[in-house]
Amino acid sequence: DPSTTTSSARVAAYRACTPAERSDALRQLAALQSATQAELLDLVTAADAEGDWKADGAADMAAAVVATCHVSRDTARDWVRVGRALDELPRLLLPPTEMRHHVGGGEGRSARALIELFTQAAQTSPEPEPSELWTDIVH
Repeated sequence: DPSTTTSSARVAAYRACTPAERSDALRQLAALQSATQAELLDLVTAADAEGDWKADGAADMAAAVVATCHVSRDTARDWVRVGRALDELPRLLLPPTEMRHHVGGGEGRSARALIELFTQAAQTSPEPEPSELWTDIVH
């Protein structure tokens, strides 16, 4: 509804844009956020693997993330869990042609949803077979 009132100058600047400009800005910011999140998770995983949390006196990496990043314990545990799983992802993936078939074939799952399913499935078995893992994800 164009008559909705907003207060901040930040929002007013975006309201002055065209719908196409806002859409383009949304795409760019979402891509930047995804790239930043990926780097953050890689850094958390590297710090965890190196035991940086011990030097900080934390009980584990999630505790160190809470203290450093001021996020909730649940968020910190998610970052550690997803970072570890993403680090293992290359060995879990199917060949690109098979992946394209499932992802592009109308499965209707977002990349984040697929990552969550991969990380959940990877936690159920120390060495899941890629074909078994993919079967769990697409069904």
